[in-house]
Amino acid sequence: MSSEKHTTCFSIKEAISLSLKAVRRRSMKRTLTLLSIASGSAFISMLLTVASILQMADGKVGAYQYWVLIVAVLVWEVAIVNSALLSIAERSREIGIMEALGATSSAIIKILVIESAMFGLLGGSLGAAAGWLIVVTVYGLQLSWSIVLAVPPQTYIFNFALTVTVSVLLSMIAALYPISRATRLVPADALKREI
Repeated sequence: MSSEKHTTCFSIKEAISLSLKAVRRRSMKRTLTLLSIASGSAFISMLLTVASILQMADGKVGAYQYWVLIVAVLVWEVAIVNSALLSIAERSREIGIMEALGATSSAIIKILVIESAMFGLLGGSLGAAAGWLIVVTVYGLQLSWSIVLAVPPQTYIFNFALTVTVSVLLSMIAALYPISRATRLVPADALKREI
């Protein structure tokens, strides 16, 4: 009788496919995570857009705006880590089942990190677009549409891409700790947990 343990590994394509299915299934359950990502990215997008418009209006941006941006990113990361902890904790039973069926810890981590990146992309895109739209509308009405429209489109596109990229990276980084904790559970203990 062989005492070999069967392990299951997933290719990147399979991991992405499983992650997409999980995102579709869990989009309502992970509303808190999505909202924290979207609100943080909206705030960052607003700061970047305000800085771009003010630079166009008077040619300079105050150094305080960069400090506010750094503090905002740190607070945003804490909010994402909190929601990731809750999300992964409620999935410990599912992770236990995957481990009991032979999935390796690295395979589970790959799936959950890709899923977190997808939520970061979705929440980051929605938040960045909303933040940009709010600032452009407010400053267009308050200052002048000519100043708002004088900002080169490449600047707005760069700000959007930067916000979404930071959102994806922060989501992936925030998910690593709770995922590594969850994959260290013994499958039998994880299966006993109530959801």
